[in-house]
Order: sequence, then structure tokens, then C-alpha cells
Amino acid sequence: MSDEPSTATKPADDAAGQFAFQADIEADASTNRQVVEGTVAAANEQEARSLLERMRLQVRKLQPAAAQTPTRRIGRDDFLFFNQQLADLVKAGLPLGDGLRLMCGDLRRGRLAQAVQKVADDMAAGKSLSEAMARHEKSFPQAYTQLVQAGLDNNALAATLANFGDHARQVGKIRQALREAAAYPLAIFAALLMVWCFIGWFIVPKLGAFAISAARLNRVIESNAQASAAAAQETAIVGVLHWLPFMAIGIVLAALLLAVLVQAINLSQKRLSLRDWAARWLPLAGPALKMALVAQWCDALRVAVEANTDLPRSLEFAASSVGSPMLQADTKDLINTLAQGREFTGWPGRLLPPSVPRVIVLGIRQNSLRATLRTLSGAYQRQAEYRTAVIPAVMTPLLLVLMAMSIGLTMVLLLEPMVIFLKGLGSG
Repeated sequence: MSDEPSTATKPADDAAGQFAFQADIEADASTNRQVVEGTVAAANEQEARSLLERMRLQVRKLQPAAAQTPTRRIGRDDFLFFNQQLADLVKAGLPLGDGLRLMCGDLRRGRLAQAVQKVADDMAAGKSLSEAMARHEKSFPQAYTQLVQAGLDNNALAATLANFGDHARQVGKIRQALREAAAYPLAIFAALLMVWCFIGWFIVPKLGAFAISAARLNRVIESNAQASAAAAQETAIVGVLHWLPFMAIGIVLAALLLAVLVQAINLSQKRLSLRDWAARWLPLAGPALKMALVAQWCDALRVAVEANTDLPRSLEFAASSVGSPMLQADTKDLINTLAQGREFTGWPGRLLPPSVPRVIVLGIRQNSLRATLRTLSGAYQRQAEYRTAVIPAVMTPLLLVLMAMSIGLTMVLLLEPMVIFLKGLGSG
């Protein structure tokens, strides 16, 4: 009996149920009996048994297959690891199905292991690598599946996967730089906001009591009514200063919650994302984000072109890999303009600068599109890095000045009545 059972499956029928089976191969039953395990699609158990018998299998065990929860999208690091391992398998010349099973043995558990196991099972059932990935779109994006198919069609899968790995790492570096550029000013803002809250919660009530007493004493000589009015005014100021920092925190949290809700609604309806809005309209950080998206689009287009994909499909791959609705609309306009042979005068690009389509056309005419796209991607990447470096250089001192003015104004409003009272004592 074989130590490792193989897997046999039948293409799934949407109207049929799935039945898990364990069977012996009939031809080898007399000598070296081989166990086969897998799933088969059938309307009922009797039909499933009949299908297996027609496949010359002796059924040992047959039962309804347990419902499988769809695999969630794997993380970026795991995805890069899978891409690199797959490229190494192709370079080594190993059969992809066997190589993926070996990869599963090394991974053992986790989302990546589940996704690779499902792809390996589909390939054992006779599907190609790209077809198996397309069945599990939640784990493997459609753009990546299209790129794999292009590599298979052109017999250049290893080079295509290596190219995509370099592209993904470059995109990761740009995103990490943007996060780090925003993290330092935000950390400074959070620290100063905590200091402001500490002053409002502990310092303001104690100094406020002195300020209210001083306000009464400043007016007591004139009349009790004026003293009471001054004390009431100072009490209101102390109350506002006491709760103002916490109101600021509430506003920040409400804005973040609103942003999350708007993003969820936009994603569900495939409308404008907050990232696109920020890239187009947000001051300071917007230009850096826009250059990062354009650099990612140009580099993805380069990867697809170097995989010998035709230009319209390469443009579609670039748009889908970035995942920006604005860039997808720009790409659609670009494809239509190229198909109609029109000039790019008055380019109505939303995120794509007017120079990009013109440079692409120039690269096509000079038969140097790959080198042109590599240069274009590098240029926008350097612009993104430069504009990203400006964010902490401007935001950090700006936030420091803003919080210093807020804290200083708080102390001035609290100490002013006491200063007036002390001056009155000195003059008296």
C-alpha cells in the first residue's frame, strides 16, 4: 500500500454537493494497492458512488465533504515569500504541483499553507497554475494570476515572477517610507495632546480655584455684583479649559471613525477611495502619496510589458495592481485614446500626470518602451521619496508650535486674574 495517498477530484458543479471519498485503484488491487482520497461533485451519495466506480475506483469510504471556509487574503510578506518560492521552483525545473506540495510541507499551517494546498489540489485535478489561482481569488489577486498566465504563455515564468518580486519589494519600501514619515509627527502630536490633557485634568482645576478667588478680589472693592460676574466668567473659562483637550481627542477619534466608515462604503461600492482623495487634495502629504501611486503604476506596467503582455492588458494589469479607482479611470481613458490614435493634448488625468502618456507614446515609437518605463518609474519614485521626506520636516515643527500655543493660551487665561490681583496689591 502506498504511504502517501494521491488526490482525485472532479470539477465542481454549482448545483451539486461535494462528497469526500477514500478508495482503492481497482487495477492495482491484486498487487500494490494504492489509496486515493479526494472530493467529487454529485447531486447525491448514490450518484457520487456511481461516478467513482466508473472511474475504476473501489470505494472504501464516502461521506458529504465538510464545508470549507474561504481562505482570506494572505499578508504581503507571506505573498512575497510564496512568489519567491514559486520562482525558485520554476528555475529548478521541478513540476509545479509537486513543488507546491513540498512548500505546503514546509509551511505546515497558516493562511499561506491553506492557499497553497488548495492550489496544489486543483493542479492535481488537472488545472493549470493560473486556473487554480483564479479559483482562489481571495488569496491570489486577479492581477497576479494574469501575470502568471502571461509568464506561462511566453515561457518566461521564472523571470516574470522575479520581476514581480522586485516590484512588490519596491512598493513596500515606498509604503514604509510614507508610514514612517507620518508616524513621527503623529507621535509628537499624540504626546503633546497627552500633556495638554494632563494639564487640563490636574493643573487647570487647582489653578482655576486661585483664578476664581483672584477674580472676586479684583472686583470686591467696586461692587459685589461685579465680583460675582467676574467669578462666573472665570469659572466658565476654567470649565472650558478643563474639558477642551478631551473634546479635541473626541473630535480626532470621530474623524477617524468617519474616515473608516466612508472608506468601507466606498470600497463596497467601488467608488472613490480616501487614498485617492488624499493624493489629489490633501496638502503636503497628498503630493507624496500621488507620486507614490504613479510610481507604483509605472513599475507595474513595466513588469507586465517585460512579461511580453500586449499593451492594453499591461495597462489593465497596472491599474488593477495599484487598486486606485482614479488610476483605473485614467488607464481606461489612456487605452481608449491609444486605440483611437488621438493625441494626448489636454489630458484630463485625475492622478496620472499629462507627461506619463506622452512618454509612453514616445517609448512605443522609439521601440524602447521597457527602458522608458523603467526610467519613468525611477523618476516618480525619487519624487515620492523627496516629497515624503518633506512631511516630517514641516509637520513636526508645525505641530509643536500649535500645541505650544494651545498650552500657553491655557496658562495665560488661568494666570491673568492672579497677575491683575498682584498688580493691584502692589499699586495699593
